[in-house]
Amino acid sequence: MWLLRHSPRHSIFARRNAARRASTRSHRLEALESRTLLSSLPFDDSGLAPPSLAAQCALPNLPVFNVESYGAVPNSAANQTPSIRAALSAAEAAGGGIVYLPAGTYNVANLTTDASITGSIFTITGSNIVFIGDHNASTGASETFLDGWCMSSSGQMKNPTTFWYDISGGQIGRFSMFGMPDAVSNVQFRSLVVNGQAGWTGNYTVGGVQSSGDGWDLTNKCIMIGNAEVDDVLVFNCSIENWRGEEIYAGGADQTPIDIIKDTLASSDADGVSAGNVFLAYTTIGGTTAGSDLCNGVEDFALSAPEQTTIEDCAIEVSSNPNDLHGNGVAILGQPGTSFTITNSVLDNNYQRSA
Repeated sequence: MWLLRHSPRHSIFARRNAARRASTRSHRLEALESRTLLSSLPFDDSGLAPPSLAAQCALPNLPVFNVESYGAVPNSAANQTPSIRAALSAAEAAGGGIVYLPAGTYNVANLTTDASITGSIFTITGSNIVFIGDHNASTGASETFLDGWCMSSSGQMKNPTTFWYDISGGQIGRFSMFGMPDAVSNVQFRSLVVNGQAGWTGNYTVGGVQSSGDGWDLTNKCIMIGNAEVDDVLVFNCSIENWRGEEIYAGGADQTPIDIIKDTLASSDADGVSAGNVFLAYTTIGGTTAGSDLCNGVEDFALSAPEQTTIEDCAIEVSSNPNDLHGNGVAILGQPGTSFTITNSVLDNNYQRSA
């Protein structure tokens, strides 16, 4: 086991950088808030934030778009994608808003009419968007579940463990949950359990295996950031689990600042986080529960420009079985000027740590 500590100077720098991000986010929202008739949620999960990170985790004061008002039915077996997309579109048309998913399970999948049946179920094209679920007042645990399904060409929702598409180059495809292909800013994901319903198999073949559906499915990501101009993304009090690709990905968008605070990431044939300029705090990646494994914990390939990643008060354990270790706790390959600071964090049961 490694317990890593860095000097207080590095920790102070990281917190100042985090505070700068929170201040920038607040100023960008100011103009929107001044011209919007505000609604309120039945709760505010900001109080779940670590005290030192309260400013970063503050819930923006934006209009609320309850998905039930757009036809969503929690705990229904039917595909809830059209209703949640309608709420998202309304929030974007208003210049920003909170897409609120009351407690329950929402089954979602792409539609047969989508341009890509293996693309993102929810594509975020506007700034100042918050996806938020309910949480348990006593434990803080989310009570809103987004379960992802594959969509067959005949219009049936299929379990991603047993269904996938064979795509070009001998690879496989399923779906991603949230995609950001455009230059947007101030996007948050809060108090959600986002379940890809596939998860770790121990096969890390990049592109996946067409015969079994195992391996590193490059399409199957929870949060996929595909534009370097995306700015200020917060993932807070979420559980992201059971994917075959990277769970939080910005590998093609090297400059995107991402704050990952008080989350749990588990069970993937790929990385928990594949991104640079990340501030990761009070988060658990992997764990000791069988099947919570990942290929890698945090991966930063800063190939186009220097990046700064900070990990504070986290636990990274990509192998659930200490007698069968695999993967990197952290992996970094960067340009000169790249930094990777780890403070007060535990890295345990990882086969190797590379830099």
